[in-house]
Amino acid sequence: MQLDREKGLRSLLVVLLLLAVLTLACSDSGSGSSSSSSQADIGDEVRLHRGSQLDQVFVAVDRDAYDELVEVALSRDEIGGNILLASGRVFLVDDGSKVLVVDRDPYIVKVRILEGPYYGRSGWVVHEAVD
Repeated sequence: MQLDREKGLRSLLVVLLLLAVLTLACSDSGSGSSSSSSQADIGDEVRLHRGSQLDQVFVAVDRDAYDELVEVALSRDEIGGNILLASGRVFLVDDGSKVLVVDRDPYIVKVRILEGPYYGRSGWVVHEAVD
């Protein structure tokens, strides 16, 4: 009984996290060039923020993993989200973690984690996740 409850809670967390990614991705696609002036530049040290009620941010290890993460979020594919997390292609970083912007595209930003358990790792986040 306890195991079923823990599994249900983990599944709920994955769904909530995926919805947060979807929310960020959708709000990002609606933003125009006017938001580019407030975006972090390459070389800036900034903080990650989640943009939702969750306390962690999804970080994809490469662009392909980021694309899969968005696909999983759009389709609400809980199993796909669990596979991405379990495989290590996507990892969760605490909200407010310090990162260095190392690359950027119009909609996503590559960051290097500067504190916490993922120190030194890099990955891609939606540009709205950095400030």
